[in-house]
Amino acid sequence: MKRGLAFLIAGSVLVTAFAGALDVLIRYNLNWIDFIKYSFALTKEEQDYLNDTDLVCGVKYNDLPLSFVNEEDENDGILIDFLSQLSIEVENAISVKLERTEALARGLQQKQFQAVIAERGDLPADDYYFTEPLYIMHGKMLVKDESSFQNIKDIKDVRIAVERTEADSADRIKELYGHKNIQIVYAEDFDQALDMLKTDRVEVVAGDETKISYHLNQKRTDQYYRFLKYSFSRKEVCIAIEKSQKQLLSAFNKGILSMKKKNLIAKTQSKWFGVLEPEMVDMQEVDFIYKVALSFLISLVAFTVWNLSTAKKVTDKTRELLHSKEQLRLIIDTLDRGLIIAEEDGTINEVNRELCRITGAAKEQLQKTSVSENSALQRFFDRDDEKVFRLDQHYYIKKTIDLTDEQKRLYILEDCTRRYINEIRNIQEEKMIAVGQLSAGLAHEIRNPLGLIRSYMYLIRNFCTGEDGTHAVAVINDSINRINGLIESLLKFSKLSSDECQEVDLDELISNILRLEKEQMTKRNITCDYCLESGRSVPVYLNEDLMKMIIINLLNNSIEALEKVERQGRIEIRAAAEEDAVHILFRDNGCGVSSEKLLKIFNPFYTDKEQGTGLGLYIISSQLEQIGGNIRAESAEGEGTTFYIEIPTRRTEDE
Repeated sequence: MKRGLAFLIAGSVLVTAFAGALDVLIRYNLNWIDFIKYSFALTKEEQDYLNDTDLVCGVKYNDLPLSFVNEEDENDGILIDFLSQLSIEVENAISVKLERTEALARGLQQKQFQAVIAERGDLPADDYYFTEPLYIMHGKMLVKDESSFQNIKDIKDVRIAVERTEADSADRIKELYGHKNIQIVYAEDFDQALDMLKTDRVEVVAGDETKISYHLNQKRTDQYYRFLKYSFSRKEVCIAIEKSQKQLLSAFNKGILSMKKKNLIAKTQSKWFGVLEPEMVDMQEVDFIYKVALSFLISLVAFTVWNLSTAKKVTDKTRELLHSKEQLRLIIDTLDRGLIIAEEDGTINEVNRELCRITGAAKEQLQKTSVSENSALQRFFDRDDEKVFRLDQHYYIKKTIDLTDEQKRLYILEDCTRRYINEIRNIQEEKMIAVGQLSAGLAHEIRNPLGLIRSYMYLIRNFCTGEDGTHAVAVINDSINRINGLIESLLKFSKLSSDECQEVDLDELISNILRLEKEQMTKRNITCDYCLESGRSVPVYLNEDLMKMIIINLLNNSIEALEKVERQGRIEIRAAAEEDAVHILFRDNGCGVSSEKLLKIFNPFYTDKEQGTGLGLYIISSQLEQIGGNIRAESAEGEGTTFYIEIPTRRTEDE
């Protein structure tokens, strides 16, 4: 282990040294030796030289955007800014004088300037020193956004516009691409070249990237054009110094290196070009890449050392994680809600036990399938979130939660049947308690004045001897009786007297009701098929009024439903008395009820009849619920409705 660690450290040192050298070359265009030499502070000799010399630097005149005289008659441009920053780094003022190209070399020879800014190669290397590059100018090609060309290697069979003043760019393009059938078109200035590109007289504009970028930013048209990848030429802009001034060369190189370390070159570029910047190495980006690489190397070494020394701990932690996962699985499986963890596209990764119970599907049938395509899940999840829906006599609610950190989704399906029914029942009971109290109060208040009316009506009839008077008294008496009947109904409704039970002959009770309704059914051409499945009369102990209410109410509803269809009306009644309950099936082939309305038919005051009160089925349902029975309905719109009734019974009152 120690030997492996030693090799690892030695390799890391070599890699670090190589990476450091490469980093210096990329960032500063220097080798290690020059980098170290120019990283030191100015020597005393260099400081003395600078203090004793009035530095004047010559710069090319009217070379936008590198150097020019602005509207305030001041020297301006990228190179002017560079010289201002350089003067700060060397702690000595540098005067700038703009001259034409031919005057720069002459001024340097005649000692008018201590230095001039020039491209490397413009002046003979035997006579002059050149500092490290202050700025690098790239020859680039500009095309329209919709151009099919991506880099300069794709260029062929095109016309290329070049400014007349950039003859060296035209020569370089001919040298590189002359065999690809290109045609050079000379323009007087950049505006003319850009106009040629805009009007499709040329397909490409070539020239110095710095100047093109500046003009495009001034025109604010960069959204229509782009530079092709790679450069066709590269020019280093340096400071040229006579060879007799070696101290000045060293001082300037130290200042330029300091500017690059502070990333002043890139910051100046951003100031002048904004969005469409020329190609340049941003020291902050290089710093970031270097730090990332160094961090990665350090992390790799640290991780390897840690991995060699903590293998057992990793194994123990893995075991603990597996144990925690099993515990989490156990907890999820004991939840009373169905859970699905799926990918964003709906592919299922995990389900819990409750989900399998609700859907009736095994885990193997659900995993790796799609939530939207699995037949066992579609009917549950093809619904709106947060809304209760009904399936197979059960009520469900579903939710979908996006797990953004993991790019997954959590589907939750809850069987809320008991809670939902209890909530509905509580709401209905509260309503009916209020209605019952109101009914009892109204009946009491109406009965008192009604008694007075009845008493005085007996006195009045002794004085009404004529035919009209006798008729009027009879009408009043009938009206009083009718009102009294309504009061009795209200009182029965307010009491919901489910405790008045007695022994009843089930067969006789149903048969008597059917005989009473026979005439009404015959008039409407309705046949009724009744059958007591036990085959004999069965005495049961139950509420006779409730039983009558159930049969009569359902018969009337069926007769009204059959009036809305043209086919032969048919009602079917099946009764069966078991040991502890009576089961009744009541079916008709009437107009039926929609699934939406079917959910509401047992709600109080719900009706679609013009003369209905919406209390019949609710009272039946409430009374049955109080004695432990139930009623449910199935219906298909246009086909008919079936009711299933269960009534708990006892054989005798003593039992």
